[in-house]
Amino acid sequence: MRIDSVHQGDWDGTKGLYHINAVDCVTQWQVVATADDLEAHLLPVIEQMLAQFPFLILGFHADNGSEYVNHRVAAMLEKLRIEFTRSRPRRSNDNGLARPRTAPLCAASSATSTSRNVTPGASTPSAPSTLTRS
Repeated sequence: MRIDSVHQGDWDGTKGLYHINAVDCVTQWQVVATADDLEAHLLPVIEQMLAQFPFLILGFHADNGSEYVNHRVAAMLEKLRIEFTRSRPRRSNDNGLARPRTAPLCAASSATSTSRNVTPGASTPSAPSTLTRS
């Protein structure tokens, strides 16, 4: 599985959404999610995304972003027995399967009204989040 995220940008001083795209290399099965705060919600969102695949995920490939290359994500993947690999430094085509599919999500998310909160345990509603399977 290849995974990538992109920040939609800020609006009037308010942080925008992060769009996360996961694509299986063999079947091209794609799972998309959005989160308002990657620092706080990335692990639960990744776990929910992994559960959306109709088959066992054996590998997790990400770019060199600190949102994925850290001890928390590595520990979660090790617990799930999923091999973690990352892109080589300064090689923009290493994650070419997920990256081109992520950018159009920013434009599409502002036009969609379907949303679901994927923030586990949140006491107050957060920015709209979606979790879709295609």
